[in-house]
This record gives sequence, structure tokens and C-alpha cells, in this order.
Amino acid sequence: MINQHPSSEMLEHFVDGALPASLTAAVSIHTDMCPQCQLYVEQVTAEQAQQCFDHNQSNTDVQDPEFAAIFEAITFDDRLHEPVESPQLQVTLKHLTFELPRALSAMKIHKWRHLGKLSRAAIDLDEGRLHTHLLYIHPDSNLPRHSHKGFEMTLLLQGQFSDGINNYHVGDFIMLDSHHQHQPTTLSGCLCMTVVSDQLQFSQGWSKLLNPIGQYLY
Repeated sequence: MINQHPSSEMLEHFVDGALPASLTAAVSIHTDMCPQCQLYVEQVTAEQAQQCFDHNQSNTDVQDPEFAAIFEAITFDDRLHEPVESPQLQVTLKHLTFELPRALSAMKIHKWRHLGKLSRAAIDLDEGRLHTHLLYIHPDSNLPRHSHKGFEMTLLLQGQFSDGINNYHVGDFIMLDSHHQHQPTTLSGCLCMTVVSDQLQFSQGWSKLLNPIGQYLY
């Protein structure tokens, strides 16, 4: 069951087209999985469409034959309701193969890099300080305890994990910032999409030695 969702404000920005590509993809994937957020997005989209139509109608002579023809063509074109098929993307990590959501199918995904039981592959979106990755935490392992100088968005695509704050399941959309410290742990392994806006700040053991060079790691 999905328990973690984007805020209503973020969903409204998604409808407006005001989010960066990384977060747009993440919200799109989440709403495909989550009936609750899908319904909210549909409602906001309908409300904005109605407002736009009302505004245009008040500024347009609806008796104008050209306007009427265009409006009829748009609203009664069956092709607008046909589903658009987009192939799912597969990525392979050692002996594992993952099916990725359609929203990631057109994105350039780099080779996996490995650090112990953590593997990640950068998603190339050229968004400046926003860094996007596929992240796989191998079974029976955990990440060092850390906080964030900016925000971290994690969308759980496969598997489960916990972090001392919550237990997470497929579809959960998790937003954390500098006010949160956590230590992701998984028994079965999990695949996530992550977006971070600044470096991690490690707070436990040997991993604190990485903080001076954290800008090169995130």
C-alpha cells in the first residue's frame, strides 16, 4: 500500500508543467501507481482546463464559425482518447534485470557504479545541481546514517526498505530535507529513483570522512 505521496502543491506544479524534468518523471510514475494522486491530478487538470476555456470563451465570439469548427474538432476527435504505447525500458545489474516505468524510457541512463552493497546509475538530465539516479541497495544491507544539505526525493520502484522514520513500499514518494536524518536499510533489496539537490551529510562512523568531498559524490 502506498503511504507516501507528493504534496498537493507539487501535484499542482506537475499539472502546470512547472517542475524540473526529474521531478516531473517521478511524479508521473507515482501517479501511474497511485489512484489517490491520479484522481487529484485529474481534478486539478479539469479545473484548470475549465478556467482556461471560460477565459477564452469570454474573449472569443463563440458564434464565429472558425472557432466553432476548431472547438468541435478538438472535443470530438476520437484519436485523442487512444492510448499511446511507449516501450518499457530494461536495465541490467549483474544478474538482475529491472523493468523501468515508461517515464524513464527516453532518458539516458549511464553505467552502474558500485560501492559495497550500493549500486547506482546516473540519469542524464543536465539539470545543474539536481542529480538524478537509479539506486539499488542490495539485500541485507544499509546505507550510512545521513542528512541532506538540500532535498532528497526517493521514489521506490521495487522492493521495500525502512530508514528509522518509516517503512516504505513500491510507489512511495519520499521527500526529505536537512531536518531529517535517516539510515535506509533493506532485507530483500530495493530499486529506487532518487533526485537530490545537494550533497549528503554523513553522521556516523567512517562515512563522516567523506563529508569534505561530499560535493563530488552526490
